[in-house]
Amino acid sequence: MDPMTFWSDLCLRSARVSALAGEVIARRVAYLAPGAADPFDQIAEAFQMTMEKPAAFMESCARLSFSPAETAVAEAFAPIERCVQANARRLRGGGFPGF
Repeated sequence: MDPMTFWSDLCLRSARVSALAGEVIARRVAYLAPGAADPFDQIAEAFQMTMEKPAAFMESCARLSFSPAETAVAEAFAPIERCVQANARRLRGGGFPGF
């Protein structure tokens, strides 16, 4: 893989994840604000928010460890992208009960 392709792929994937993460953070802050929703739903969202990250990063590290150099960036970012995209999709579609 030529260095330019590697760096451009890395930058584009990082930018995409960063943009989606910003959206997810904004939507979660609005949802977790006091009085915005049922407290039990807020607890469930906070639990999901903290538990999904280690799983995505562990899968990312495992994929990176065993992937060939040509696909290392795509393999490493795949679990994180999937997690962030799923959160953004869920939060955009009114995925919060009672919100």
